[in-house]
Amino acid sequence: MIALKLKRRKPPLRNGCSLPLSSSSSAPGYFAAGRFLFSPQREELEEVILTKANFEKEVGQDRAAFVEFYAPWCGHYKKLAPEYEKLGSSFKKAKFVLIGKVDCDEHKSICSKYGLSGYPTIQWFPKGSLEPKKYGVSGYPTLKFFPKENKAGEDYEAERELDDFVKFINQKCGTSRDANGQLTFQAGIVASLDALVKEFVSASNEEQKAILSRMEEEVAKLTGSSAR
Repeated sequence: MIALKLKRRKPPLRNGCSLPLSSSSSAPGYFAAGRFLFSPQREELEEVILTKANFEKEVGQDRAAFVEFYAPWCGHYKKLAPEYEKLGSSFKKAKFVLIGKVDCDEHKSICSKYGLSGYPTIQWFPKGSLEPKKYGVSGYPTLKFFPKENKAGEDYEAERELDDFVKFINQKCGTSRDANGQLTFQAGIVASLDALVKEFVSASNEEQKAILSRMEEEVAKLTGSSAR
């Protein structure tokens, strides 16, 4: 009986787990084992659990969202889970980004909306956007970043370690946090102004006047949190 059910499943995609052919072809014992025997139980989740009831209340609002679509039975999801949990812990208190996850066994309607064909898939939703759908992904896990006015998406091509995730989010959100969620020594430093300050210190009085003018020009260009 088990052998027959395994034959009916799609062959897994390279680097990830393929979806079952249909809900009727799923093996109940297989999924039960994935959920209850192998899924680690945590008293407090670091990621935001997204459901049909709260997905659009959390994603597409006043902060960006990094969302993992997963199936609890998938071995590739289990391998990625510890790093993703650490990422959730690092940005748990951040107001500019949400680290979330959707159980596609429990919430098929959400996952089908975004055209998934394998697990885990991680998508980036910029502030105010619910756009990601199908983007020609051929292997999983796949991570994509969706900046404003670009519905084709940008492939995430870095490694799947915690530091790589943190670096990616810092670059896209203009922040300076480390893997522990703490501010780095670069926080609050504007590179262009920092260079001018160093130049100002060693300049003559006449040169300092010109540098001050350049500083004012740089300050006028600042946007977002850097302008505060």
